[in-house]
Amino acid sequence: YLSIDFYRTPLWKTLIPLGACGITMGLAISTKWTGLYSAVGLAIFFFYSLWKRFQKYLGADAATRHELAFYPKAVKTLLFCLVFFIGIPILIYFASFFQFVPSIPADNYLAMVFDNIKFGFSYHSKLVADHPYGSAWYEWPFIRMPLLYVFDNVNSTDCSCASCFGNPVIWWPGVFCILYMFHRWISKKDGKAAFIAISYSVSLIPWMYVTRVTFIYHYFPCAMFLILAVGY
Repeated sequence: YLSIDFYRTPLWKTLIPLGACGITMGLAISTKWTGLYSAVGLAIFFFYSLWKRFQKYLGADAATRHELAFYPKAVKTLLFCLVFFIGIPILIYFASFFQFVPSIPADNYLAMVFDNIKFGFSYHSKLVADHPYGSAWYEWPFIRMPLLYVFDNVNSTDCSCASCFGNPVIWWPGVFCILYMFHRWISKKDGKAAFIAISYSVSLIPWMYVTRVTFIYHYFPCAMFLILAVGY
């Protein structure tokens, strides 16, 4: 959507990738609430693109402004976003609970969904617990504390285990590559670097304010942008 020419492309064509973003955002949030973090990133990108297009509109002469028709396009796009970034994600989220209807008796479907939302929020916001494999956000990029998933004694001398941790080939260089993305963004006005840096930041910064015990797997969404930063 960001790469489409807002003024030369028919409006309906610009709305196709934008609508796809809204649908996949709804799927992400329905899978895990932390999808909301990335929704903030999408909002930043969208309103930035709208601002840049408005700047182009302001810089044009009167005749060209009339041809560009920024305001009608912007209003229609914003109305579209209300549907695809609010309405449809809400519908997807509520529909995601349908799979539990046979196993969870409920007189009212909506009441069941709201009860689950309240329970989930109450649990995570009030949880006070320690864990031997817990780790803070600033430890994740360096893989300081992996998470032991499974441990079984095979016999008196051997055991079998599976641990959750990042790939050092990506995660360790990724720290420096992400810093370089910020450098490219700030000093060179590099849009691709800005996209990677912002996406990474919105996936990580919220965890700086989470007080409950956290684990290295909370860093996994950031790994996608580490890969992009290393590749770039």
